Amino acid sequence: MIGFSLYSILAAVLGLFAYRTLHQVTARLATVGTATDLTATFIEDIDVLLARAGLLILLSMLTILILGTIVNIKLAKSISDPIRHLEEVTNKVAAGDLSKRIDIQGSGEIASLGVSFNRMQERLVDTMKFLELANEKLRENRAKLVESEKLATLGRFSAGVAHEINNPLAIINEKAGLMKDYLNMTGDFSNKEKFLNMIDAISNSVVRCSTITHRILGFARKTDITPETINLNNLLEEVLGFIEKDILYKSIRLEKNLHKDLPEFVSDKIHLQQVFLNIIKNAVDAVEEGGLIRISTSVKNDNTIQATVTDNGHGISSDALKNIFEPFFTTKEKGKGTGLGLSITYGIIKQLGGNISVQSEPNRGTTFTIDIPV
Repeated sequence: MIGFSLYSILAAVLGLFAYRTLHQVTARLATVGTATDLTATFIEDIDVLLARAGLLILLSMLTILILGTIVNIKLAKSISDPIRHLEEVTNKVAAGDLSKRIDIQGSGEIASLGVSFNRMQERLVDTMKFLELANEKLRENRAKLVESEKLATLGRFSAGVAHEINNPLAIINEKAGLMKDYLNMTGDFSNKEKFLNMIDAISNSVVRCSTITHRILGFARKTDITPETINLNNLLEEVLGFIEKDILYKSIRLEKNLHKDLPEFVSDKIHLQQVFLNIIKNAVDAVEEGGLIRISTSVKNDNTIQATVTDNGHGISSDALKNIFEPFFTTKEKGKGTGLGLSITYGIIKQLGGNISVQSEPNRGTTFTIDIPV
């Protein structure tokens, strides 16, 4: 618009010059009476004025043409460049790149369109983030559902197997006891002591198998919760009393960072004792002689208190961490673990409405974190 105004003013000025020149010619002619009165000099003056007028008119037309062309080019560029930029950004957004923004300066319609497009894109980014979080939550819930179904199925199967095993174990234990009684009633004979030791080994194996089957049954069934008011710090002190001899035997350094004003809560005390007994016993088994176990409690938020059990033992590999709460999975040496302790612990915490997680690195130790609702 400014360009149009400039070349319009310039054209008007040039036209005015041409008009004044023609007016001068007309005025000179009016002062002349007849053609016979024209002198050669005066005719030459007229020719000069006419030539000047024609030149000014030509220059006016040429100037108008040049300025019009320049203005048209500028105007076309001011429209085409923003549209081309808008097209490029739109194509990138369509390809999935939501980081680009339209940068169009000014206050015209195209600039306004760019601002609206940027706002739409920002809302699209927010929507994408929301959908990603929703999908992640959906995947987590689906994984938990699959895990629950798997544990339930495995629990029912394990319960059936445990019942089938308990019956012959009871018979074996009974017959081993009778054999020991018969041997004790007979007199001394060769290898009598050896036979008695073998019978004791059978009885000890039966006891171990019975312990495993009882754990399987405990894992398979959800026992009723008996609610009572609990102080978590006191509960942990009681659990530590259960395994005090194991801690002293390995000369383990025990650090306790227990929150003094920890709120009391209502839950199942026996179940929570079993949870912390399993976790702390695992920490005792994981550390070397003279190792470190750190137990801490804190208030996570208004609805949750938190307990952590950290050791500086051998740690757990990332591959093993994926299966750490699976039934019958263990990182202990063969014969030293059934793989049910953490599975039972996980089930109890979930049944009580809490959460349990684990972080570990090989040769750097392990930390279990337990969140308990209050």
